Amino acid sequence: ELINGKYFLFVDSDDYVDKDMFLKLIEKAQMEDYDMVACNTWALYPKKKVLIDSAIHDHQSIHQLLIDAYAVLWNKIYKREIIQSIRFKKDVWYEDVLFLYEVYPQLKKVGRVDEALYYYVQNEGSITYTYNEKLYQLIENMDDILRYYRKKNYYDLYSKELEYSYVRYLYGTFIKRLAKSKDFVRFKEGCKIVIDKVNEAFPEYKKNQYVNQKNGKSLYLKLFSPFLANLIYLIEKNRMN
Repeated sequence: ELINGKYFLFVDSDDYVDKDMFLKLIEKAQMEDYDMVACNTWALYPKKKVLIDSAIHDHQSIHQLLIDAYAVLWNKIYKREIIQSIRFKKDVWYEDVLFLYEVYPQLKKVGRVDEALYYYVQNEGSITYTYNEKLYQLIENMDDILRYYRKKNYYDLYSKELEYSYVRYLYGTFIKRLAKSKDFVRFKEGCKIVIDKVNEAFPEYKKNQYVNQKNGKSLYLKLFSPFLANLIYLIEKNRMN
């Protein structure tokens, strides 16, 4: 409701950006009338900084965006007209994922600036490093994404990418953050919930072409089991201790 310009970006309140970030992304966007342009990110820890690639490339397909892109709002600029009907779901965590998965099918052309222009300050009290019951909203958001794609008649076109993403977020992001709860009973209950959800939504996901790619993330999803989940819990517990 408040955006006036042709392009806009998000900045989280505890982060900061390079002074030329918007200029460089705008210049890139105007080169070929891109709908979205991304840059790389510096993740800033107390004693180090880590480069995070946007995993977005010029003219990248929506299929590949759904698989590869770093699902955060703030390392990108967007053309205002592509989000006319998209709004944030109120009072939920992991709204980045839900918002972006609604944006992606609207895009006709995406671009990349191969520089790290966004500074992501790593706070030990943030969502990434702590457990909260709102973690379960990630499951709700993934179900909302499936409903959105069906409602807009995108589902058949992107079904394989949605299947992979659903499993990746539940068996990857959800499990790893649930492990930070330090409560094994709670962890086992949460594991059962996501395993049941995946079995209900995508019982044959291991046949998915992206799950069968030769990389560490795909191998993890292919081999996922309660035993592997327990190992993750032990690793996280030892790390926090």
